[in-house]
Amino acid sequence: MRRARPRGDLGIPIRWTVAPPRPGYGRHTYSVNARGPYRGLFGSQNELRYGTDKVVTGFEIRVGLTEEDLPAVAALQAHVRTDLPLARPDVAPWADAIAGRATATAATVAAGSGDLIGAAVALRRDNNWTIELITGEREGVDQAPLTVALLGATCDAVAERGGGAVLYWVEAATEEDTRVAGAAGFEPHRRLEQLRVALPLPHRSDLSTTAFRPGVDDDEWLRVNNRAFHWHPEQGGWTHENLRERMAESWFDPAGFLLHFVGDHLAGFCWTKIHVDTNPPLGEIFVIATDPDHHRTGLGRKLVLTGLDWLHRHGCQLGMLYVEADNAPARELYRSLGFTLHQTDIAYRRVM
Repeated sequence: MRRARPRGDLGIPIRWTVAPPRPGYGRHTYSVNARGPYRGLFGSQNELRYGTDKVVTGFEIRVGLTEEDLPAVAALQAHVRTDLPLARPDVAPWADAIAGRATATAATVAAGSGDLIGAAVALRRDNNWTIELITGEREGVDQAPLTVALLGATCDAVAERGGGAVLYWVEAATEEDTRVAGAAGFEPHRRLEQLRVALPLPHRSDLSTTAFRPGVDDDEWLRVNNRAFHWHPEQGGWTHENLRERMAESWFDPAGFLLHFVGDHLAGFCWTKIHVDTNPPLGEIFVIATDPDHHRTGLGRKLVLTGLDWLHRHGCQLGMLYVEADNAPARELYRSLGFTLHQTDIAYRRVM
């Protein structure tokens, strides 16, 4: 998820009624048993009271997106991008929800005084769902109950479409984010650490690599990637379509997609990515892996050094990568090279 983090105290059970924001939308009434200090109820159609002295007014929740919502969604994402520089404005999930291109999508929107102040969309892959949620700062609207309301409405819509496991990612998650997610019935499920290191490193590698050749190396790379990440929920099971989608992105540069061959077989790779919108540019090791036949040979360390050296030679003064918090061997390798923890992203999970 890419959004500004919510602020506000949590409460005991929170309950709300959703009123139709415009003709053609139905009324949705539901409640969520929140954990923690929220105590909430609607005082009137568009007023949420919680605690003793706080009143949230001026927003409604509706299910469904229209074409006219897309510019407002893009504006919200631009705001979030300021708060989280690595976030990329991307209206594709929202456009898919409107056009029906995504499988069984559900979306909710919170509108305040005619303006969009929050939105959520749930996209299904197999029997699992991922929620994309964004909220914007607005005077008089507390982010915590708005986030809880959006998550609750979206989960209700997921349940109406057959249910399943729902994941909700929060970037640079805090204890408050965990409590807000818990108020909507979510529990921490995965933790992804973002590690950073200053470049250049004092160590270098003499590993020989070649640049990825689109249309030539695809099959061999997919073979090694899927062997190395057979356990991974996102990186495993890639197809040619997945690879083409990544290569079509604006940041893709085959020169920074480094392959190491032993004979005719790919032994390992380091796929890099440069974030040109940060100042200074941030160099990411996007995906790195060795073929299982070459584990415990020191190849992984050499690939990391080779990738970071390539990033530094192309203008990056800071290197970055993501690693699962429970992947102890990888975390130890990166820390031995000088990486330190920058932030932790958390995937919260709820089964509908």
